[in-house]
Amino acid sequence: MRVYRERKLNRLRNWDYTSPGWYFVTICTKNKFDCLGEIINGEMVLNKCGRIVSKQWLWLKQRYRHVVLDEFVIMPNHFHGILVIKTDDFCGRDRSSPYPQIAIIVEFNRCVQNHIVENYS
Repeated sequence: MRVYRERKLNRLRNWDYTSPGWYFVTICTKNKFDCLGEIINGEMVLNKCGRIVSKQWLWLKQRYRHVVLDEFVIMPNHFHGILVIKTDDFCGRDRSSPYPQIAIIVEFNRCVQNHIVENYS
């Protein structure tokens, strides 16, 4: 029988994650497999998969007008980025179709996976 550690809750209990604000995003590769590049002489060198992650992250600002991308970093087995969701009034976003932060990250993840599969099939 496999015993699993209880996962640490990494979300604030009373925070509305559909509200505008700054969100720190971390995504790890499956089994923390080093598949996004390697560190050579202290510098991260992206491989094809790492470049796909970078391209798809930058694509989010074209896809979602109300999103601003701040700093991001890609490491061999994970990604960190800061996603800024602007207020409705500031960006003129259609209130009838909200884009929850989770949906944006799910789409980012799905697009990365699809592009990697397309390039390695």
